[in-house]
Amino acid sequence: MNALGLDAIYVLNVRAYEDRRRHVMAELQRFGLAAEFIHDFDVADLTPATDREWFAAGAPLNPGQRSCAMKHLEALRRIRDRGQRAALVLEDDVVLSSDFDRGVREALDEARRWPDRQVIFIGSGGNFYTPRSERRPGQRLYPSQRGRFGDSYILGAGTAGARLEWLARQR
Repeated sequence: MNALGLDAIYVLNVRAYEDRRRHVMAELQRFGLAAEFIHDFDVADLTPATDREWFAAGAPLNPGQRSCAMKHLEALRRIRDRGQRAALVLEDDVVLSSDFDRGVREALDEARRWPDRQVIFIGSGGNFYTPRSERRPGQRLYPSQRGRFGDSYILGAGTAGARLEWLARQR
């Protein structure tokens, strides 16, 4: 477990994208953190069998999008298989805010109020925010039926397993 209370940090990265790897390593090092990189399922690694297993016929995803999706699936597998309680998944173009460490610690602390399966979306990709009228002082997490962008999120083994099962059914 690291100083933030995370069991692991996974970064989705294409093997050839060394500049992005250096970037995200520098971002994490600002907080004394390290990550495990997921290079599995680069576009060149995708096979027709992978497509048949995970993507519906005619799915409107280009090879890069399929690769990214499969890298997320691999992160979920690792979290589930390793029984991790809280793992952070990041895409390799992440820019961490100056209070990233405090935000993660406070979010994990607050998450204990909701013991059910959960995904904590921590990114601001797409400018999806809880409306100001619904926010409460001192609260960071808000239940939602809709997810945010998958660029940065925290979840545990139970949630990762449930998501993998759902994705296997939905393709």
